[in-house]
Order: sequence, then structure tokens, then C-alpha cells
Amino acid sequence: GIAAAVASASEYFPGQKVNVLSGVMKDKDHTFIAGELSKIAARAYTVTPDNPRSLSAEEYAAQLEGFGVSATPFDSIASALSAAIADAKKTNTPLICLGSLYMYCELVSALEELK
Repeated sequence: GIAAAVASASEYFPGQKVNVLSGVMKDKDHTFIAGELSKIAARAYTVTPDNPRSLSAEEYAAQLEGFGVSATPFDSIASALSAAIADAKKTNTPLICLGSLYMYCELVSALEELK
């Protein structure tokens, strides 16, 4: 799934890095995910999805940093989304939200709050 997402981002934004808002489960291959995201990510905003299997936002950010991606962990999806949107507007950088489906409901709610 992550390889397809990276390929799609590369196709939609050729030659351009994107900002990524993401959260993952600790029982997934998050090292591989971070490595794949490093191919397209200018900056990452990490979150801890609401699930006991989640990798912490701090651990995920550290892993992305290890691949050379500037990453900031956030306590909530709403705060990560606000920061990510502000930065995307400021830098004119596309923003992609991806990762665990466990963060989808909270992400949609945060997006609706921004309306």
C-alpha cells in the first residue's frame, strides 16, 4: 500500500516533495513505511492513532528523522492537521494524509471543524 501511495504522489507531483500527515500501527513494517515516505516527504507530521497497537507519534517521528525527513510529533490529529495545513499554505507544498485507517474518523472530524 505505501509503495502505491508513494508512486501516486510522485505521479501527481512530479519532481516535488510533499508534506505528510501520518500515523501507523507498531505491528506493521513502519521502518519500511518511513523509508518509502522519505522518497517523497519534505516534512512529516506524525500522530498516534487511537488504537492500542499504534506506534507513538514520537517514535514514528524519530524513525522518519532517521531517513532524513524533518518530522514533528503531535498529541492530536486536529493539532497536526492545523500545523500541516498552515505549513502547506506557507510553503506552497502539497499535503498528503495517509497511514492507518484507525485515524480516518478523527481526521475527517478535524477537517470538518476547519470549515
